Amino acid sequence: MFKKFISFFLVNEFIFLVFYFIKRNIFPNKYVFLEFLNIYIVFFFLFLIIIFFYKLKNKLNLFPLFAAFLISFLINYSVLMTFIVNGDRSPSMYILTYIQKSNGTTIQETKQKMFSEFFEDRNQFKKRVDEQLFLKNIENINGKIYITTKGKNVIKIFEIVNWFTNIENF
Repeated sequence: MFKKFISFFLVNEFIFLVFYFIKRNIFPNKYVFLEFLNIYIVFFFLFLIIIFFYKLKNKLNLFPLFAAFLISFLINYSVLMTFIVNGDRSPSMYILTYIQKSNGTTIQETKQKMFSEFFEDRNQFKKRVDEQLFLKNIENINGKIYITTKGKNVIKIFEIVNWFTNIENF
């Protein structure tokens, strides 16, 4: 059972990583996180088809396959959220790399560079607004942006999570 789990896990990881690498480098989407979820939705349906035919052919325990798929998803999700998505949008990573490149700087200079380069030159603010428009958490009506019902629900979910984890400044 463990051998089946490991082999399916490794095959799943290999196929996903190759597919994701090719997709990101040949047909990149501007929303990395949504691209990841869309790929995994496709993978999930392929997984269900494979499981269906596998179950018809063999009367074996499917738990190792489901467990391997779930663990693979969670590992990939963790890596994506920790490194890829946060690396793209993280003010903390920008600050660290700016300080490294500058060989010493002041807090005020770093703050000014952060606003001019990170938010303006790299369009991080506009990217986040465009992303929220795309997700329909906000809407643009006559040049003004407004929160949608969906956006209010997202805020409620984050408020609950933040209350539970005691995160400040939300």
